[in-house]
Amino acid sequence: MKMRWKTLVDVAIWVDRVNRLAEEEDLLVVVEGRSDFLALRKLGVRGKMLVLREFLEFLDEQRHLGLGGRAFLILTDFDKEGRLLYRRLTNLVWEMGGIVRTDLREKLHKCVRIERIEDLKHLMSDDLWNLVHEGRIYYEG
Repeated sequence: MKMRWKTLVDVAIWVDRVNRLAEEEDLLVVVEGRSDFLALRKLGVRGKMLVLREFLEFLDEQRHLGLGGRAFLILTDFDKEGRLLYRRLTNLVWEMGGIVRTDLREKLHKCVRIERIEDLKHLMSDDLWNLVHEGRIYYEG
């Protein structure tokens, strides 16, 4: 997957924003499976992340308490099935009093036009990602 410099920088900025929100606001990232989890970790996403099965168990445990305004980033795939799952999960979170950060999902999809979250692992080589993520390569424009 060939990326433009601006795209790489935009993704690095997105990762930093997610990490900041995970730390400051206890943002919880939800993914469909382990491959998605690993791809996001490779990009540098830190903080609490749950795969779908764990997330559904978490919601079940919280059903009587509600979510109390907790923020979630739901990163299902961008294909038809993933969008349908995203809508269902978003509705569940809203019904339980949680917040879904749709802006972060949309920004990621705008940065990299991929169908599957796990494809993020192919974004770039580890060495190149490290240079961009550390701010040693940047884009002005």
